[in-house]
Amino acid sequence: MRLKIWIAGNLFIGVGAIVSFLYILFGLFWDNPHLVPWYPVFILVLFLVFNFYILKHQKISDWIVSLIIMLGSAVLTYFIHVLFVL
Repeated sequence: MRLKIWIAGNLFIGVGAIVSFLYILFGLFWDNPHLVPWYPVFILVLFLVFNFYILKHQKISDWIVSLIIMLGSAVLTYFIHVLFVL
C-alpha cells in the first residue's frame, strides 16, 4: 500500500507542477514575473518533504527513482499539453 502512495504521490507532484503552472498560475506569473524563480523552489520542497516522510530506507536509489517518476510525469504532461495545443 505504501508503494502505491509513493508512486501516486510522485506522479501527482509532476503532473500538478505542470498543470498548475500552465493553467492556474500562468496569469499570476505573467503579472508578477519576480515570483517565477520561487515556483521551482516550491516544487522541489514539496518533492523533498513528501519523499522524506514516505520513503522508509532513504537510499539514494529510492530518491533517484522518485525524481525520475516525478520528472517523467511532468514531461509526459507537458508533451500531452503541447499535442492538444498544436
